[in-house]
Amino acid sequence: MKIDVTQPIKEYDGRDVVDADKNPVPVRTAMLNGLAYHPSGPDPDNPGQQLHMTTESREQRFAISSKLWSKSKVDLSIKEKAFIIDWVNAAYPDNPLICGRVKQVLEGEGQSVPENEDSSAEASNDTTSPSKPSSPRLRHSG
Repeated sequence: MKIDVTQPIKEYDGRDVVDADKNPVPVRTAMLNGLAYHPSGPDPDNPGQQLHMTTESREQRFAISSKLWSKSKVDLSIKEKAFIIDWVNAAYPDNPLICGRVKQVLEGEGQSVPENEDSSAEASNDTTSPSKPSSPRLRHSG
């Protein structure tokens, strides 16, 4: 299954996540940021040493990121998808929206937007004008 990595990341309400210049942020950006992230701090397996990216990990990240940049729709193996998901989760530990959207896209679920019960009730009571989102825009860092 080909994955469109240029599709914009969606907010919880279905609007596009935008950058500081108000441009939609493609899911590819979050994936590449995840692949570029590297752990820091002390290495628990080697006391006195700092964590570092292994040669194998660096090569795998380069191969996947090159694939993500090669086309707007890409085929990824199950292993590549899991690798991206793991590193996006590490790169965005305080941003469940980004982590969840990347996982949804990679697992072929699409970016689901739950139906807003308040908007549905308002829409059924008011037949003269379309309902507008009642919640303020959420801002996400990352």
